Amino acid sequence: MSNLLFVVFSLIALAALVAVIYPIPKIYLPTRKRALLVFLASSLISVGLQPPSEDRNGSRIARLESTAKKAPRQSTPTDTEKEEPAPATPAIVPSKITFEEVDKLFGHDSPLTDLQRDEAWKSYKNKCIQWTGTLVELDSGFLGIKIGMQHKSKLIPGMYDVHVSAPSSQKEHFLAWRKGQQYTYQGRIKEMPTLLSHLKIEWGCD
Repeated sequence: MSNLLFVVFSLIALAALVAVIYPIPKIYLPTRKRALLVFLASSLISVGLQPPSEDRNGSRIARLESTAKKAPRQSTPTDTEKEEPAPATPAIVPSKITFEEVDKLFGHDSPLTDLQRDEAWKSYKNKCIQWTGTLVELDSGFLGIKIGMQHKSKLIPGMYDVHVSAPSSQKEHFLAWRKGQQYTYQGRIKEMPTLLSHLKIEWGCD
């Protein structure tokens, strides 16, 4: 459609030029010179009005390039940008709470009132500890493995002051343990000692 309009417009411009230039009196320009002038003028008009040539493939490539610029670029991860495995969860570091500290605050000789003991216990419950004690009792039952650890040297023989509860799945771990030997264990503080019960520790800090 655009080419047809261009042809029509060129013909109209050429006809107008001929109508203006060609009737000039012979005294000004001879016939041959008038014809040559008309031809040159029409050639210049044709060249000046001719639209820039662009083949179909070039136009299509330009459209594709424009579309590609607008479309979001999808980045392809290189070898250096590949996802790295998530770092391993660091092991839990036991607190610096000692048995002597807990025994002083919550043991039978504690100077705290019951109200003070309950308030102070909030800072110790569920904390991870790592202590070393002497094995006094080791038994398995319906609820798991019961471990009695002695930390005070003045206890009556056979008595212990820390009750450690371990799951039955840890049975193989304790088969080599012997009474009277010292062992290091990790666990979480669960229950404070009372007149009728020991300080209770749950095996493991995971």
